[in-house]
Amino acid sequence: MRLAMLLLPSVIALSALMAGETTAPGVVLERLVQAISAGQQPTRALNGIPELAEWAKNYGATVDGTGAAGFGRPPAWGYITEQLKTEPDIRHLYLHVFHPPETGVIELRIPATAIKACRAFTEACVPIDFSVDRDGIISIPLPKTRDALDTVIELDLTK
Repeated sequence: MRLAMLLLPSVIALSALMAGETTAPGVVLERLVQAISAGQQPTRALNGIPELAEWAKNYGATVDGTGAAGFGRPPAWGYITEQLKTEPDIRHLYLHVFHPPETGVIELRIPATAIKACRAFTEACVPIDFSVDRDGIISIPLPKTRDALDTVIELDLTK
């Protein structure tokens, strides 16, 4: 049963693509990232929709060779993937923001001392200042310039 639940988002997304349904590209992309964060690698399906092929060209590194980041249940704003092949002392996380909070800030519970870098995943790799409250919640403001389908923030953490 658990395997079926993990495969369901990927099956839905891929079957919609294969059937030629007019599924919104953002919905398909979200389902694919969800599937990837569940341990699957269906990124080849991105080439079937022009908007997703463009997204894959710019952000493919945030899903290729990644897996679940291991933070439990996905946050309401999106998914977190982790680069599986990295340096031995650094974890590369990608925060995929599909549903930006109205506050313009996403929150995570990660030890602040573990964060080496926080930046927008764009050509400019703009650093993002984050704050930490006394309960250990990290608040990360979303970049001013956002992708219409998926705003990606990259975090480098010490292991």
